[in-house]
Amino acid sequence: MEIPAINLKAIVLVHWLLTVWGSMAWLPHSYAWGNFTVLAIGAWAIAQRDSIDAVVMFLMGQLRQY
Repeated sequence: MEIPAINLKAIVLVHWLLTVWGSMAWLPHSYAWGNFTVLAIGAWAIAQRDSIDAVVMFLMGQLRQY
């Protein structure tokens, strides 16, 4: 199975910026924990680009937020 051409680094960067921006507001701690967990999985997906599990877990983590 071939992974479609997506720019994981750009997605992680935008997610990080929005997470930091949202964490500066008066949002609950669960917001930060959930988003930083998805960011950690995103870092794993970037580090192991050949791992389908890492990429799919990261993209599913992105979908859970919307």
